[in-house]
Amino acid sequence: MHLGACKLRLGEEDEGWHYLEMSKEAEKDNPELYYIRGTYLAVNIDESQAASEFETGLEYDPHHPGLLNSLGIYSRNMGRKAIAEDYFRRSLRSDPHNRAAGNNLAVLLWKEKRFDEAYSVYRRLFKEFPDDETIREGRDLAKELAKKFN
Repeated sequence: MHLGACKLRLGEEDEGWHYLEMSKEAEKDNPELYYIRGTYLAVNIDESQAASEFETGLEYDPHHPGLLNSLGIYSRNMGRKAIAEDYFRRSLRSDPHNRAAGNNLAVLLWKEKRFDEAYSVYRRLFKEFPDDETIREGRDLAKELAKKFN
């Protein structure tokens, strides 16, 4: 599985995918396999196929933060914002330090004009990642908009 992931990262897609296919039998109950496969499919092939891989991975680990965050992204891209929010929140419950899921949740809340909630998420993220300029900017702007519109 890991050799397949490395090959994909090196741009050796056919060989990398071949190793991932071979890994399905030996590691079929490993959620990381489905996370790697789904991530590759999401970027290079088809988001719906990727979502299927992520969902299969969740059958083996329903609390896998990467799988949950990835399904949140897919749901958001499909316009299913409430489902996306649920996936992002579940990812954060599984891993409260998940910067990607936190940022995805904050952006989703922001776009829904739920500035108080977005500010709360950004504030939590900033405490943990004070050097992240994007999070700092998001926090500051969400705070300003929350004051203005709430």
